[in-house]
Amino acid sequence: MKIASIYFSFALVVAASQASAGASNVEPISEAEAAAIVKAREDARAARKAKIRADIESATVAKEFIHQKGPRQVVLRRVHRPAFSIPERNTTDERLARIEDDAEAAAFSPQMIEDYRWEMISFSAYRYDELYAEITWREQGSPEAYTLWTNVSLEFLPALNSFEFGGVHYDYFGFVYEISEETEQERSEKWSFHGHEYESRWKTPPVELSATEPEYVVVADDPAAVPEKLFEQMDALLGYYLQNRSNLQVAHENMKKLSEARAAYREANPPDPTEESVTIFWPIKNSRYLEDAK
Repeated sequence: MKIASIYFSFALVVAASQASAGASNVEPISEAEAAAIVKAREDARAARKAKIRADIESATVAKEFIHQKGPRQVVLRRVHRPAFSIPERNTTDERLARIEDDAEAAAFSPQMIEDYRWEMISFSAYRYDELYAEITWREQGSPEAYTLWTNVSLEFLPALNSFEFGGVHYDYFGFVYEISEETEQERSEKWSFHGHEYESRWKTPPVELSATEPEYVVVADDPAAVPEKLFEQMDALLGYYLQNRSNLQVAHENMKKLSEARAAYREANPPDPTEESVTIFWPIKNSRYLEDAK
């Protein structure tokens, strides 16, 4: 098997001028702030839910069907068709006219739209402790998968969803799985104790990665067949990640605090299992039957 090796230290020279500048620093939040944020969100959700319920209760009921599902009562209500109209879509010019800042509207030109570049980066990765990561990358719309290894451990990658690099806006979607050598060893010993063989998920890179410089290595039978898009996207994502690692670390820690605060809130405020569930509906037919549907 041939190995196409791309050393990321070269890409970083370009990255300094290509990564989007002026990204604001992410401020860390405390556990108390996380709890306050979660409570505010839950209160807002409860307010929206109350408004929806009030709208449901105000509808004129034609028929009602009640089904008891365990402790919860499920109600289906057929109501008279509400009077509403679908607003016409605004044109681009009308949307621009709503922008208060004329300078901002002027900047939003057709040429700017034409020059705008957007790409989706999607891959799955396995992190092996904090040593290295194995990435499986696919070009959008292609079934062909490519494997690469990097000594950038990607521990804070879940905090990244979009970024700009080299004049291109990227949206990132992917999954990063954690594999611990210690955990794999413990599982192997337990299986062996019970007379079974455990196939460890722990892997090592096919080549020795640099201990000092960030890099990634693409594994391919034919290096010439590796799409140029892979190198462009990996240079962009890993370059941005390294330059913004401290911000991503703070954002990642904030996410963890919010997740813990959300779990604590829901444990302290469990949903009422007897709460009534109400669904309203009305028949929709073509315009010939609209009067009959009222």
